[in-house]
Amino acid sequence: MRRNLTFIILTLMLSAWLLTAVGCGDEQGSINKEVHGQITNGMTMDEVDAVAGQPERSHSIGSAQNPQIFWYYNKSEGEGFVRVVFEDGKVTTVSPYDESITPES
Repeated sequence: MRRNLTFIILTLMLSAWLLTAVGCGDEQGSINKEVHGQITNGMTMDEVDAVAGQPERSHSIGSAQNPQIFWYYNKSEGEGFVRVVFEDGKVTTVSPYDESITPES
């Protein structure tokens, strides 16, 4: 019985630690300069999601066969957003962190 309780407690502690590490303390949809620097041209949407998480806002333009997808992340330091643009499922543009972007609708 005691072993089971110890195992459960250790599992819960490990789960809480992993959840904290994944979030890195920032809000969902926001990124800091360090994370911004890890997003580079050619990354896939899954790779960006793994580094920065889901964006706060997104939209797409163009045809269904060749859409241009825009992801917007709140800046955790300063005001405005960082815009990440995807074409063919890969990053083509990342706005500078120091530039203040307003999301398009």
